[in-house]
Amino acid sequence: MASAEGGGQRAADHDGTVARDAGLLNPALEGRVLVPWADPAGQPLTFYARWVGRTPPEGTPKTRALPGEDTKGSPLYFDRARRAGLRDLVAVEGDFDAALLQVRGDPRVVAYVAAQFSGLQIETLVRYRVRSVVIVPDPDGGGDRGARDSVDALTRAGIAAFVAPRLPDGLDPDEFLLREGLDEWKAHVAKAVSGGVYRAQTIMGDVSPHSPEVDRRRVVDEVLAAETTFRGPRAGL
Repeated sequence: MASAEGGGQRAADHDGTVARDAGLLNPALEGRVLVPWADPAGQPLTFYARWVGRTPPEGTPKTRALPGEDTKGSPLYFDRARRAGLRDLVAVEGDFDAALLQVRGDPRVVAYVAAQFSGLQIETLVRYRVRSVVIVPDPDGGGDRGARDSVDALTRAGIAAFVAPRLPDGLDPDEFLLREGLDEWKAHVAKAVSGGVYRAQTIMGDVSPHSPEVDRRRVVDEVLAAETTFRGPRAGL
């Protein structure tokens, strides 16, 4: 039972004003799954609201986040990876991707929940001495661009970056896990190449030893130019 008290509604000794001010009573969150987002110590940062179905109503975004400054400054589930004592991570784009992989038994998985890692997220990884990150991008152009930009940002920060191959059949990580299982997921992640190799491969595109010489020379020059920006003792390799 609720009653007006102290300028706000109270129910079961909880002040509804606090929940309303935090955005939890926003009707725009109805029909969505709320994903709690914690900081590296496990303290709450925000809630991320995701539409249950694949396609939300027209004019409605698929995802929403509660208002607040720097609420995504730590990757989603990085607190769980830290609690497991891990410094070598696997990063995906989607919140549901990471949630399912965590539930199914891969504590390495975090999510940047954007096109790429943000600057604040990179700073958090550096502060907690993360050694490496394997990126498993969504299998589309946006995923490819995000992986490339994340590789650049991680490399500049001194974190070893790797990128797994594109997932087959256009599957997102959670869909791949449901179809193939955890062992196949881990096997796929193990096929990751270094960030430098990934960048070189994206520059080369479909140019091969059988391509016209002008194309081969062009991509060689572009790869060599990119190589000068790589960091780390084995970056050139």
